Amino acid sequence: MFVAFEGIDGSGKTSLSNRVAERLRRAGREVVHARDGGVLGSAVARRIRDLARDASLVELTPRTELLLNLAREAQQLDEIVRPALAAGAICVADRSLHSIAAIALGGRRQFQPPPGERCGAARHRHREEPRCASTRGSRAQARREAVRRAARRSARRSSGW
Repeated sequence: MFVAFEGIDGSGKTSLSNRVAERLRRAGREVVHARDGGVLGSAVARRIRDLARDASLVELTPRTELLLNLAREAQQLDEIVRPALAAGAICVADRSLHSIAAIALGGRRQFQPPPGERCGAARHRHREEPRCASTRGSRAQARREAVRRAARRSARRSSGW
């Protein structure tokens, strides 16, 4: 059984998933927590996460950020979740591949298919509390704003302003 807790940032997914995993263990169940204590179980996934969250990479496009996040979750699935399930354990996680796609495609609108091209993934509705949503993507937003400012400066220089 794979149990993934979904929700907006700061909603308590990690706390709840840790408590559920601990209760299941106390009940005698074999449990693997894919993100025990909020730390990704896969070293490779942790490195991908660090790359995707590196604020110095202002050139990182929204599509690339999405694909890195999907790669991180795919690594977690292949390295942690699937082996745990194959061994008969209950696997618990806070957030999963599906929420990454839902946030990017529906909530943050990180990835928009080119005009005339359809995206095969279903669009999910993602609604956030305003106080939490204001902090979401602040690094990515800062990165995009820095790129916009640089582009405006470059345009002004080339136009003689």
